[in-house]
Amino acid sequence: MENFRGTRGKWEFSNEKFIEIQIKKPLKSICAINTNLKEYESNAQLIAHAPEMLEMLEKLIVTFSAEDLELYQVTRLKEAERLIKKATTI
Repeated sequence: MENFRGTRGKWEFSNEKFIEIQIKKPLKSICAINTNLKEYESNAQLIAHAPEMLEMLEKLIVTFSAEDLELYQVTRLKEAERLIKKATTI
């Protein structure tokens, strides 16, 4: 995740008194939502796995070379690359 400039570490979903995305060591809050609605819990769960999904997308892009792919597959890889750039560039 060389392009990722966000908080490093394993993001975890915590639903104690409020919904929170955090890393445990060192303890750092990424995002907190003060509600217990199921929709917000689902959103928080997705956010918590964003760094892992980014890392997997980057691995998939590296794994497949454009030379071995059909045009539509190359297009999808380029879309994934654009999405990574969009998600990691401020």
